[in-house]
Amino acid sequence: MKKMSPEIARIIGIVSAVAPLLIISVIGWMLGSFLAGFYASAVWIGVYLAWNIGIIGQQDWQVIERFGQFYEVKLHGFRLYCMLGLVDKIKARGNLLERKRALFEGLSTNNKPKEIDFTNGSAPIEAYMWYKNGRPNANNDEEVKEDIIAYTYTNKDPEVRAVQITEDRLRPKFQEMDIDTASKMRAVIVNGAKDDIARELKPYGLYFSKEPPIVITDIGLTEDAKKFRQERFRGQTTADEIANEADGYRRAVEAIMRRKNPDGTETEVCDFETAARIWREQQTRKMFEKTRSNITVIAESATGVVKTFDINTKKGE
Repeated sequence: MKKMSPEIARIIGIVSAVAPLLIISVIGWMLGSFLAGFYASAVWIGVYLAWNIGIIGQQDWQVIERFGQFYEVKLHGFRLYCMLGLVDKIKARGNLLERKRALFEGLSTNNKPKEIDFTNGSAPIEAYMWYKNGRPNANNDEEVKEDIIAYTYTNKDPEVRAVQITEDRLRPKFQEMDIDTASKMRAVIVNGAKDDIARELKPYGLYFSKEPPIVITDIGLTEDAKKFRQERFRGQTTADEIANEADGYRRAVEAIMRRKNPDGTETEVCDFETAARIWREQQTRKMFEKTRSNITVIAESATGVVKTFDINTKKGE
């Protein structure tokens, strides 16, 4: 960034305004009279002011270059330029308002949403950051102007760079965890990275504007991750069902093994194998195949129908 000397800039400003005024006045006097020169000068002054006076909003700013070199930062209020577009040029304009930017958004090379690698797969992340140009607790306008100059000249697109810095600091922390752990520790991840991110944003004139400055709203699941969870849940459900059946079988057999006495004590009447055989025989008697109005009793060890009862006639075949 080339910076023009303030003295030279002032001389250029005075000459740019006064020289045309003198030339117009002299030409007017030469062609007519003193009044013609006076009116021509008045017209030039009006045109010059209309051309070069601007109003900058309360939270807005402009960076001005004079003959291609940095001249000054203009903050809010009425501002006078020097032949705007010819001598002075607005290099950049912006504001000091808070910005909200999404992180980890966009498409990857295969036109799918960007995903972050975790230890157990990849998943898209929804996250946002809040920041602003200009330090939040500036002591004076000069500090604000320093940040605006840094914002304008340090990088071609500082806001894109801010997103890149933030993503690059957060991504390695996600890669050290699995998806479930990262979802539970979102706030911890942000707290562990925000100070480093703030230090890297400062040279660009950017600062966090709220607390927390970064919010991870969601860590999504890819189709593969959803399928894996469904399979794991299905396997866990099957295992639970098997365990429940085994526990019910054990309790049923133990109930046959022991007989309760009137005094509340229990007496073992047979061993586990005998009780298990009795239980299986009981289950065999409970197995019915209902076909229309008939109920057929089938034994596990039999090769065919043992007995068929007709419900309507109550006669067995």
